[in-house]
Amino acid sequence: MKIKRALEKFAYETFRPHSRKEYSDLFLRGKGGEAAYPWFWARFLMFSFSAFALVCLGYSLNGWEISVVYFTGGIFADLTFLVLLYELYPKCDVPFALPFLAFFAGGVLSSFFSDAVYAVYRCETPYLQQLWTAFTEETSKAAVTLILLAALKKRNPYFCFLIGAAVGGGYSAFENMGYMDRYYTLSALMPVGIFRAMGTPFSHAAWAALFGWSVSQKGCFKTIRPYLAYAFCLTMHFFVNFPLIPFFAEWRGYPISALTGVITLAAATVVAYRARKELCPAPTEEGFAPTVNGERDLRKRRAFICNVLAACAVTAFSLALLGPTCVYGGTRNYVVRNFGTFSETAAFAQSGYDLRPDFNRQYAEYADVSENYSYTFTDGELTSAVQREQYGEYFYLFTYGYVERKPVNGGEVGETVRLWELRSVTLELGEDTYRAALFADLSRQADEYGRYPRLGLFMINPALLSVYADGDGYACRVSGRTEIRLTESVAYTLVFVSLAAGCAGGYAALKIKSRRERYVE
Repeated sequence: MKIKRALEKFAYETFRPHSRKEYSDLFLRGKGGEAAYPWFWARFLMFSFSAFALVCLGYSLNGWEISVVYFTGGIFADLTFLVLLYELYPKCDVPFALPFLAFFAGGVLSSFFSDAVYAVYRCETPYLQQLWTAFTEETSKAAVTLILLAALKKRNPYFCFLIGAAVGGGYSAFENMGYMDRYYTLSALMPVGIFRAMGTPFSHAAWAALFGWSVSQKGCFKTIRPYLAYAFCLTMHFFVNFPLIPFFAEWRGYPISALTGVITLAAATVVAYRARKELCPAPTEEGFAPTVNGERDLRKRRAFICNVLAACAVTAFSLALLGPTCVYGGTRNYVVRNFGTFSETAAFAQSGYDLRPDFNRQYAEYADVSENYSYTFTDGELTSAVQREQYGEYFYLFTYGYVERKPVNGGEVGETVRLWELRSVTLELGEDTYRAALFADLSRQADEYGRYPRLGLFMINPALLSVYADGDGYACRVSGRTEIRLTESVAYTLVFVSLAAGCAGGYAALKIKSRRERYVE
């Protein structure tokens, strides 16, 4: 019953209307006063998630900078979790800005330390790789947590827990951005960002918070507590990564990872409760809503319900914004296809197009240079030219330019020569232009100059990532990503638009009823 009343009070304080003074008291914390129940975290979550949805839509429709998508998607959940923990801090001796500065500073420093270690050594054995990852990242976060706590010179248990969570949340945010950057379409990176955001309280932030709490006592390293906390975090990190190990990929690893996350959250909750209780030994708990003459204040309860409906409407509408462009479209699964000749490679990369350009086409010296499709002069000398030619039903752009080579003849390297050669062939399809090949007559170049050039083809097939020379042949690196489906996208959007409209309608009805009652009075 006590837990039920506490949860009712928590929900009521989160969604009831708050005055301007309560906002100012929150942002001016650190100057004394009384701590309030957490409530700002829910508003911050709705605002930041809506901002994420809007920048995703802006990127899809108007080509907004993709880095803004990474940034908002990476931080919105981790910062919300930090806001909640800050509001749970029972004293008013910590400024609002402090944990957020620790969030960004800790995230940058711990990411730098872990990346520096990875630059020196990476383990390739699956099990050892995940153990090395857990050791590197937990050690980096622990070191940064100790540095910040030493600089801040405050050692009560919940404060150390809070700073550790800030460091871990910052690291998690930057890691989320990195994972999102691995996916080149919005439909693929969106679920990654949201899925990792949902794991915020189950991973990095909670692990670093537990370690921060463990070093709150003076002479803590003479006790076993910090070592046990570090070992616990290391173990949890190792097991949560089991879906990345080949044998445990997909269904085998996810139950282990989920159980690990639940254990992490349970441990962090118990520790946070105990740390908070040390600073606030006898908190008072009130009921769900204030009472008037022995009965609930229905007006305040109605205002609470209105805020809940408004929150649901905003969240549903934000999810609906993701529908047109961000419905889950699969992830990258790299597959390498090998071919013996460049013609076979090109045929595969063309993805069904009957393309037959002349990769050995020679530069046509026109009497008037303006007959070229385009051209470039450098210091009064023609240095590059593009010529347009039709083969079958397609038009191609042939780009020529000077390159410097050292021919290899009979094992001897000759003097540098300047060659006017074909550098790229580009296919025109309607209004779009596709790069069809970066080098011409590749086998001749390989034989004459004694090396295989990296091609870096960007072909017709949007799932093709690159083509490169591989020994005696060529290889295509392709993606098995599933494309977005229009039916799924429309259904997804309609469901969340309907939910948003229903919640907004309920909100409007209650608001109108409240105003009418006040008018009658």
